[in-house]
Amino acid sequence: MINISKAFILTITTLCALSISLYADCEHCYSIAKVKLLFKNEETKEGYIQIFGGYLDWRVRDNITAGDEIKKNLSKDVKEITFVPELYELPEIRMVACKEEIQNFTVSEIDKIIFQSWERVGGAGEISNLPRKDILNLKNKEILNIKVSRGSVCDVFYINQNPEISEKDFNLLLQGRRNEFPVIFRKVIYKNKEKIKPEEPLNTYKLLKVVKDDKKQIERYLKSFNSPPKNKYLAQYFDYLTEVYNRRILFYTYIIYYLENKDRNILVYFVNEELKEDSLKSPLREELYRKDEKENIPEKKFGNFDNDTEIAYNIRKFFWILHNWLLLNDAEKLYEEAIKQNEIIIYEWSFD
Repeated sequence: MINISKAFILTITTLCALSISLYADCEHCYSIAKVKLLFKNEETKEGYIQIFGGYLDWRVRDNITAGDEIKKNLSKDVKEITFVPELYELPEIRMVACKEEIQNFTVSEIDKIIFQSWERVGGAGEISNLPRKDILNLKNKEILNIKVSRGSVCDVFYINQNPEISEKDFNLLLQGRRNEFPVIFRKVIYKNKEKIKPEEPLNTYKLLKVVKDDKKQIERYLKSFNSPPKNKYLAQYFDYLTEVYNRRILFYTYIIYYLENKDRNILVYFVNEELKEDSLKSPLREELYRKDEKENIPEKKFGNFDNDTEIAYNIRKFFWILHNWLLLNDAEKLYEEAIKQNEIIIYEWSFD
């Protein structure tokens, strides 16, 4: 079984232990209290409730040790309480609720909330939970791979229990969706979600460096696909990524040649010889052989495409036409199918 680092476990434990005071001033952050709910219809339920930062004055909260102090001091703005009958301590993760067991009760139907203890668990937003099926799998099946993506407001746990998926393929699955282009590339193409005018100035030196760097990064990533995965859903996903990333490499290669040589014939060769999709050839050829609007000469080529204005125009026009062809449009669907069919568990712990 794989273990997360002791330091990380210690950090979570420490944060959870301090959750009562840490979350006092955070209205969307919560701590967990073990309680007995006494309802006005004489029903009784024992379990756990979320106490958000705005529910109780922090001075009252820190001094609650027993009795009905929660209900007596509850803010009048609180209309509903989230309750779960049990918290499940799971290997490699932490204590979570079962999604199907989450219940909400209105404060008006509760007579008393008898406090029993503060639990060493907390978070932000919805109470941390997993579906019952995932909880049973984590309790009964071996964890083969676990990867934690740590963020500023939440940590996401990815857990594999399928022996058909190697650690290498599992890591590739989680890092493969690089759908966006580099920021600078998007900036020279779009501004405030609107297309920049084709003739606006372009920092070709900076763009060239970014394109080269991104091309190298994609090539390194593709080299990691040196052996096909045994799992068919991962194979379908990786095959698709390979196809689209090879398109990007081809596009980047000719953009680099063009920026370095400022030769229109490089774009002509790309369109006529390298590009296989006829639906894309036609609009690109229109750009390569567009008419000079000032002179009514049908076959006149507009300049030599070797000055800064023309370079900016062509880079942007080519990208607009090829944009969808270069994006990972089906990646999300194939990724989710691979996750679902292989029962990979994704658990998110929000803490701010």
